[in-house]
Amino acid sequence: MSVGIIISTGHQVSQISVAALLVALKNIPVLDAAIPEQAYTKLRSALGSSLNMEAILRIVTEHYERVDEIFRQGVAACPSGIPCKAGCSYCCHYKTDVMPWEVFLLVAYLRKYLTAEQLADVQKRAEANREAIRSMTFDQHVGAQLPCPLLRDGLCIAYKARPDACRTHQSQTIAPCLRAYTHPNDSTTQSDPIPRLRILLTAVGHAADQAFSAAGYDARSYDLSCALVEALTNSKCAKRWRRGKQAFSNASLSTPFGEHDVMARAMFNPAPQGVTSVKSSI
Repeated sequence: MSVGIIISTGHQVSQISVAALLVALKNIPVLDAAIPEQAYTKLRSALGSSLNMEAILRIVTEHYERVDEIFRQGVAACPSGIPCKAGCSYCCHYKTDVMPWEVFLLVAYLRKYLTAEQLADVQKRAEANREAIRSMTFDQHVGAQLPCPLLRDGLCIAYKARPDACRTHQSQTIAPCLRAYTHPNDSTTQSDPIPRLRILLTAVGHAADQAFSAAGYDARSYDLSCALVEALTNSKCAKRWRRGKQAFSNASLSTPFGEHDVMARAMFNPAPQGVTSVKSSI
């Protein structure tokens, strides 16, 4: 199996510079191109339909540790570094889509480390977000700037279990983050990630999606707040997912242009043996 990389642009591609991604893509060494395939292979070999939830979440945690190491190395290799730090929470108001295993890891973490009162507050905030977006169009949701239900005083209360979208988000400068936060409907705003790192981490994320899908698990994308409410209030969600069924209701599914498609992304895709392709839908 080789890695095919696709650069796709969907709705609201202004979140990232497509030109910068194209330049970075040309400069990705062969070693980098192998990383998503390695991530896929490790996850696919570890996953199985007979695993209990504890084992699955351990596999996810180990995958996150590898993602974090890629992130650290990528940032260290960038001369300018990144200004991202505790207390900077502009991106915590973005529309965030998550995968089922990320939701279940979050729920396990919250139940382990939060008090009953704190957990009830998270559920209340997630329910408020779900209710607010119920009648919104996709564009309205993107521009709503709803705070993540896990955000408290500028900090994430589930930081160690945060989803891939949050774990891999980065910017070389803070100005575009502030601009996107204060002018969410301005389609000209461009984010400023480390391009090569952005491509690589997105490809690794998609490799994980493909590994879970190949193992027979629901790998559809869901809205964070909506899925979180369901997982906290209905234990059958996890049981359904472990049996290869749809984890959450259709109402919690992301739109076709969810977080994974909103930003121009480079995706890992299984390709025919010996073939590495680069396709563009720009």
